[in-house]
Amino acid sequence: MEPRLETQEKRDHFVRTVTRGMADGSQTAFGEFYNFVFDRLFRMLLVQTKGDEDLCKDLVQGVMLRAARYARAFDNERVLWAWLRQVARSCHVDWLRKKGREPQFVSLELFADAEMPINSADDEQLIVALESSIKQLDADDREVLRLAYYEAVPQQSLAQKLNTTAKAIESRLRRIRQKLRRTLIERLKDYALL
Repeated sequence: MEPRLETQEKRDHFVRTVTRGMADGSQTAFGEFYNFVFDRLFRMLLVQTKGDEDLCKDLVQGVMLRAARYARAFDNERVLWAWLRQVARSCHVDWLRKKGREPQFVSLELFADAEMPINSADDEQLIVALESSIKQLDADDREVLRLAYYEAVPQQSLAQKLNTTAKAIESRLRRIRQKLRRTLIERLKDYALL
């Protein structure tokens, strides 16, 4: 999980310290780096891979391997993320070529947001796609989803409220998540960068 650093100055200091440690071969520094970049990198690659989680996991591993192999010190978070986006894009293009697919290049203007705060463009795309997918659910499923996840009503209490069993609620939530996942992946295809 990405550490929460309150200010950009603290985040930049963290990046300087960790990337210098990685460049010096520190395992601890690599672990901190991994925790710092993993979630955001995963979200970014999830968009690029059009929602293909397995491919996304493979690409994250490839990016981490390259980051370890070519570790160097970065002065700030903005420069680090510019480099990581390029490494991630390169890993994805390599994968496409191995599969015999031609990468489709897009305008560099899509990558112009070099600072990428926590609420990055990739996160915004995921949120918009998720909200749109939720709106496609029928009203009863939206209500179950709201109670279970937004209000954190325990499944047993939810089952009593809906006059059913906890097992039925569990199955229903699984079906709702599967439906959301399918529609979300379909929507991500519209946002994909490659």
